[in-house]
Amino acid sequence: MMKHLISSIYRKLVIAKRYYRLHIKRYPHLQKCYITCAGKNDGAGAQTLAILSTQLFAYDTGIKYVHTPFQKIEHNNENNPDWEKDWEEFFGLGEGELKISKLDLSDINYLKISDISQIPLNASGNLYIVSQCHDYANLFPNRYKSLKGKLLEKYQSFSKQQYQSDMYDYNQLSIVLHIRRGDIISKGKLSERYTSNDEINCLLQNIISIISQNQLKLSISIYSQGKLEDFKEILDKHQNYNTKIYLDECVFKTFNALVNADILLMSKSTFSYTAALLSSGIKIYEPFYHPPLDDWLICDRKYSFNRVKFQKSLQYFLSQKKSFVPF
Repeated sequence: MMKHLISSIYRKLVIAKRYYRLHIKRYPHLQKCYITCAGKNDGAGAQTLAILSTQLFAYDTGIKYVHTPFQKIEHNNENNPDWEKDWEEFFGLGEGELKISKLDLSDINYLKISDISQIPLNASGNLYIVSQCHDYANLFPNRYKSLKGKLLEKYQSFSKQQYQSDMYDYNQLSIVLHIRRGDIISKGKLSERYTSNDEINCLLQNIISIISQNQLKLSISIYSQGKLEDFKEILDKHQNYNTKIYLDECVFKTFNALVNADILLMSKSTFSYTAALLSSGIKIYEPFYHPPLDDWLICDRKYSFNRVKFQKSLQYFLSQKKSFVPF
């Protein structure tokens, strides 16, 4: 355990020293190489964030990004034969990028590496195959802001009209929650990523108290898995706020709803983390292994947050809300 921790810290120090953006121009050989993200077979959120981290690393360093489409994605519960193709179109991550199928590999030395600290700084013409570049992205999460415009262009390249759950209401604030259930339970292997109904109620009450002070109307939408009775405490406590719950909803509709939220309550998951990177709303982040951006609000252990920062974020969002066009 200690050996793994020391190795992880050392790797991050190497990456921080090499790739801090003020020093990138010291390594011109990188700009004569290629990088692609491939070889993963977990969920759509995890794979998308892995690709985004690789695109971020590539755009920051000048190494040429090459897009490898999704090959195998988990949670295809309906055995959709076009599952990976549908996700590829939905995110549009390959739009405007060099495709791996178009790259002439005859004169390229391609290397599969486990982390970007292994990339040599004096080599040219290599193609590096990585599963992710989180070590870089997690060191510099705010760099995702520089990527946001490009990511939104990709995301908008495929119409989301069929995935809009409700008409966007400019006269009220939409609070959208992503609650991890299913494989995430209160006890067991992934219990650290579980958030109880009581904790969610506490967080909602803190948000609602501020919104009520501003005399604003609101709605609450919950996206999760399981049975209706699993969420009884939340529904009973907030039944006066036009609360709707979507269980086992189409994952494309779910993701698009998270992106379009006025106030997004993230779960400890890459699915809602990825949606937050695209969102123009207020993001409330519950700490897990991918760090927040500096304009996100962070939940503390009492499921509260910086109320002054929230108030400022709310006022800014309200000034922009009328010009917001949902996807």
